[in-house]
Amino acid sequence: MDGVQVFKKDRRSFEIRHFFDLPAAGNKAAWSIEYFFFFPRNIGITPTTWETTNFYRSTQVLMRLQSHGLTLQELADLSDLHNPGHILLSQVPSLLSDEPANGAAMTAMAQLFGAEIADALQEEIHSIRRRMSDRASLKARIERLCVGTEAALSALTTLRRSVEPYRTVTHPDLMPTLFFAEEYLLALADERFSELALTIKEAPSIYDGDGLALKLQLRLAQTLRRLHERQRSLGFVTVGRHAGEHYGYRLSLLKKELQKSLYLDMRASTKDPFVANSAAMVAAGLAATWATIAQVPLLTGALGSSQGAFFLALAVGAYVLKDRIKDHVRQRLIKQWLKWDHNVSLGDHLFHLMGLSEVSGRAMEKATWKTVREVPRDVVRLRRAARTVRGSSTELENVIHYKRRIELDGIETASMDTQFGIQEIVRVSLNDVMSRLDDQIDLVSHWDVRTGSFQRTELPKVYHLNLVYQVKQEGAEETVMRRARIVLNREEILRIEHVE
Repeated sequence: MDGVQVFKKDRRSFEIRHFFDLPAAGNKAAWSIEYFFFFPRNIGITPTTWETTNFYRSTQVLMRLQSHGLTLQELADLSDLHNPGHILLSQVPSLLSDEPANGAAMTAMAQLFGAEIADALQEEIHSIRRRMSDRASLKARIERLCVGTEAALSALTTLRRSVEPYRTVTHPDLMPTLFFAEEYLLALADERFSELALTIKEAPSIYDGDGLALKLQLRLAQTLRRLHERQRSLGFVTVGRHAGEHYGYRLSLLKKELQKSLYLDMRASTKDPFVANSAAMVAAGLAATWATIAQVPLLTGALGSSQGAFFLALAVGAYVLKDRIKDHVRQRLIKQWLKWDHNVSLGDHLFHLMGLSEVSGRAMEKATWKTVREVPRDVVRLRRAARTVRGSSTELENVIHYKRRIELDGIETASMDTQFGIQEIVRVSLNDVMSRLDDQIDLVSHWDVRTGSFQRTELPKVYHLNLVYQVKQEGAEETVMRRARIVLNREEILRIEHVE
């Protein structure tokens, strides 16, 4: 597994994506993934001000089945055996047979097909952005993006039209899902193409007197003009024809509707209830014992004695502390008895709905605070590489160690081969972190040598959050280790730099 991506999701959050192959028949596979978040102390994120429960509230882990990196061109080919669209199309004729395909599985496959097109479109655009300075191939890559996007969307339309004659015998959610997917993907293409066109417009490396930037923008606009015509013909909501609030609400609704059945929320299951309840019972017993022992002197002596007032105060204090003792003991026992903070089964949702009834697995996670001295040396070495600020020290940082383990058992069903794997998304929100930061502008007074005068200059104030992550498959020799630097201010994530 080498496909690890870290990228900005929106102004205040970023995502880390992994891909795990499904094991072959009768085999097992396991991966260990470790994240080390280095928080500068001037941010105000410390073990005392930000517990691991805050970390879990600021993160979300999602999983879904995914194809092996299909391109837009491959998704447009409905004869490709590895294409989810082909799998769905081949199941349609069975709807009139004595043994029709499972309607819920067909709906899930339609959602998967739409999500695959969205992923492929965005990956193609990310690839173009990463190689923006390569002018020689830029025109060909933009052409490939435009042609591939229209072809993939046409394949989705073909699929919808093929299902429509069977509407009365299909699952009630299948046709709406295909419509939702088409509407969402058209809106996504509009947004991403426009962002790319604006990036091209503002990229100085593209301007060389040959009009390349203008030609590329015109090519993107030509594609969007045709996609807008398709949106209008289908009656879909568009930002130009409808109020912005209406469009934003509709887009959010479409995205949730398309993906809600695909993803498994890893936080849906809480701690083992038996362990948690046992810890609560032990803690309650200890707290009750403490309160009872403190009251024994009152039961054996008179309140009017010289020591009565003291023991009365002691009994009241014991009662006040009882609940705190119970809560503290319960939390400590849970941490000692449970190896993982969350331990979730993957089988029921991820696999069974898609016909992979013989695939099962578990996903586990645990977050702990560590000092830099407790972090492995190779992780610290990578953190200290390519420093941007001289004199800064990792000793002035606090570290959250977030560990995950993925275990998968083999596949023995003939309904789908192992062209599918699992995509894991770790989504990190920095809202809580940003709320603690200073204003993004720092006003500095200084002597300007060039003008020979005193000046006040507004300087941007940014912060660096470093992430080192490593992925190792059990039984494999190679360990993938990477580092990303998240540059942010109080308002937004400015950029994510990948440090080699």
